[in-house]
Amino acid sequence: MAEAGKKQNKIYVVYLQQVLDVTDFDHPGPKENITDNVGKDITELFEDAEHSNYAIELCQKYVIGQLADNTGKLLQNDFIQMSKEEEELHKQIENKIDIKKPLISQVKKLTNKEFMFFVKRPRFMESHDGI
Repeated sequence: MAEAGKKQNKIYVVYLQQVLDVTDFDHPGPKENITDNVGKDITELFEDAEHSNYAIELCQKYVIGQLADNTGKLLQNDFIQMSKEEEELHKQIENKIDIKKPLISQVKKLTNKEFMFFVKRPRFMESHDGI
């Protein structure tokens, strides 16, 4: 990730499994907290510094992607709260969909409600094409 950032003159860090582009962020504290951690997971460092709720919310502004667990399951997003109904629907979808196989025939078997939840929070598989 650090190499990809260097090629594009970008500064990427990881916080809570999310990739943040902090190139244009003017850190109010020591600049080394960012420059020494380019391409690294800063979650522990960030939490140890006991940042404010505002700082935590500000991170969401810089999210450009998420690290994949490569399972095809719904990726955790700590910035989005799901209801019990949504959680249950996503569990049902995970039992019906194998993201490693072509999706069209599988998606046809979903109910309208399941389909809408599936496209609202898509899954990701690195180096796999599900079409």
